[in-house]
Amino acid sequence: MRPTSHIRRTLGILCQVANTSIYAGSIVYDGRGFREAMQKYIECCLTAPDELTVSLVAATGPGSPRVSLDVCFAGEHAAGERLTNSLYPQVSDLVLRDSRKRYSYVNWQRQLDDDARRGRRSYWRALYVKDMSSQEFLSVVEKYLFSAPSPHSMLTVDHVHGASLRFGRESSAYGDRRHEFLFLINTNWDFACDDEINLAWCNDLYSELREFGTGTTYLNYLSEEGSARVVESFGENFSRLKKIKAKYDPTNAFLGTQRVPSV
Repeated sequence: MRPTSHIRRTLGILCQVANTSIYAGSIVYDGRGFREAMQKYIECCLTAPDELTVSLVAATGPGSPRVSLDVCFAGEHAAGERLTNSLYPQVSDLVLRDSRKRYSYVNWQRQLDDDARRGRRSYWRALYVKDMSSQEFLSVVEKYLFSAPSPHSMLTVDHVHGASLRFGRESSAYGDRRHEFLFLINTNWDFACDDEINLAWCNDLYSELREFGTGTTYLNYLSEEGSARVVESFGENFSRLKKIKAKYDPTNAFLGTQRVPSV
């Protein structure tokens, strides 16, 4: 069977995106530079154009912690290099690796694959943060980064900006379009006998960070945290979505871990 015209157009667009050349890569700090990496990250994000996306990943190990500033600039490469040079520390020996260069979009995505995480036990918690530059906030994060029981856990900050913040919440199910920084505690470990200590580390960190949060979260980053957290993630959209669910799916055919109930 030959693909229809709209399928051919879609495939053509996907091929163009896959082969598009972007300026991307990671500037990886030694864990000793955690606070400087965070400050550079925040300053860069607050002035970032739509074409620039930067994520921060603080990994607990193996070995000592490290902080990766992952950049992707979908524009002219020289501009991408110039903008992301601001992420470099004042003391260059804090940098363990700088992989910024031209990539195809697909090959940059492949750089972030992590096959070693498959099969590990995992638990996530997340929240939007009001003030990423608060010294109290940084002290809490730093304390837990350097005291993690597992070398496989990560603390990730996503910068939400551009078009996603220029639409009202009523335009989709996405619950919160007001806040720029989303903080994820991504806890990973190997053995069931270590469940208690790793879950406690994750939940204790989350509890201490709540005072810096907005009271909302991102649905895709929820673990099994109860219905109240699902409501938080949808925010003011929840009541509208509940009515839609009751109309189109009264028997809960679309049943997942995080869901809007039909009744």
